[in-house]
Amino acid sequence: FTPTTPLDYNTTYYWKVDVFNECGAYQINTPFSFTTVANLSVDIFPEVLQVCTGAFLNFNINVNEGFTAPVLLQLGAFPGGGVPTFSENPAQPGTTVSAHVSNMLFAAPGDYNIPLQLSDGNTTVSSDLSLTILAGPENTILLTPTNDAVEVNILPTLGWTPVPDVSQYTLFVSNNENFSDIAFSTTTSNSSHTINAPLNPGDWYHWRILTQNSCGSTLSESFRFKTAGTSSHVDPDAGSTIIYPNPNKGIFYIATPNRPNCQLELFSLDGKRVDFWTQDKAHDLLEVHLATKQTGIFIVKLSQNNEIRVMKVMVHGH
Repeated sequence: FTPTTPLDYNTTYYWKVDVFNECGAYQINTPFSFTTVANLSVDIFPEVLQVCTGAFLNFNINVNEGFTAPVLLQLGAFPGGGVPTFSENPAQPGTTVSAHVSNMLFAAPGDYNIPLQLSDGNTTVSSDLSLTILAGPENTILLTPTNDAVEVNILPTLGWTPVPDVSQYTLFVSNNENFSDIAFSTTTSNSSHTINAPLNPGDWYHWRILTQNSCGSTLSESFRFKTAGTSSHVDPDAGSTIIYPNPNKGIFYIATPNRPNCQLELFSLDGKRVDFWTQDKAHDLLEVHLATKQTGIFIVKLSQNNEIRVMKVMVHGH
């Protein structure tokens, strides 16, 4: 017979067996006895020890009550020359000792088993402390758009190499090389991202990736790219209104910054109105889709209060 639940440590138990059949019973009047072993197990908390390279390590050792005298604690060598200290050593049975390991600045990342020994002079118990040292993330490599790429879509997809054990990437797109003027930024767990707000046509942009995990972060080198199109097609009389790309294949944008409550109309060269819109906000961006067979030069008319401005847009084969 094996008990289904563990017995207590260092406890005396009594047992006997009574025998029965259809003719009667045989009972033992004098029971047997036994005493369970003392609790000499080694408990470490937390059970999973993880630390970043160069950080301090703290954990607890439970000195169980099965020892019969003060217990001397000894730990083996730690990576990087780490030096362990204890809140008390020797420690009294039934107490919890706090351990602190410092000076692991040069410890290499990896998995380690550190020998641990507890001894009260009569009994010695050995165990292993399992330690994992983690590193900050590796740097990612920028892939697309390649450095100095031109004619890049104004809604570009930027990609970089994935890095193991990374919690997130932060993408920065800047108007200048020192990243003091951020045009776009986002955080993602993926190794690519498509910008969902159109960039300015014909402009240079700089981009880089901040790679992060629980032990730190690394910043990639920066690439630059130039978007397709140009703003030089804007009529100088049109103020800050921009049409891009221009020329285009039937899909283009009309940006009207600082022009709330203006009306936009699109005419063919023969004077026929193709479409019209009202921009209600100060920074509206209008996306125009022309029918497949509509090509040639079109006129964009902007009306605001008593002011009228006219621009040209060229549409070639879809």
